[in-house]
Amino acid sequence: MSLINQRGRLNNSLFRQTLMLKRLKGEHSAEGFNAIYSEPEKIVAIAIPTTQNDMQSMPEMERFLPSMKFFTGVQLSIGDLVHFRNHDYRIIKAGEWGDYGYYNNIGVRHSATAKVDSNGFEIT
Repeated sequence: MSLINQRGRLNNSLFRQTLMLKRLKGEHSAEGFNAIYSEPEKIVAIAIPTTQNDMQSMPEMERFLPSMKFFTGVQLSIGDLVHFRNHDYRIIKAGEWGDYGYYNNIGVRHSATAKVDSNGFEIT
């Protein structure tokens, strides 16, 4: 998608889909990271596979994970979960292109065992 107003595509039933979104809520503190996900809400999005260029802009340790690009009419945040085709995708890159009628987001497949407040392994 080019940098022209894409609002028409988000309103076109040939391109758009209704997906479920869980927003990450929480904050860092001296006690750690207290995070929870909100109740699912519906959003309108266009979901397409990531390209080779998208992959290079992702953090190195997440390039091997299955990923998708989501164009939305609402702004998403890093860490939000988008449910698409029976999988959750954690947003790792959120581009604010609101002036062009949409927001450009990249998400990687999120494992059901992954936690946002993981402290890693305890060494014994």
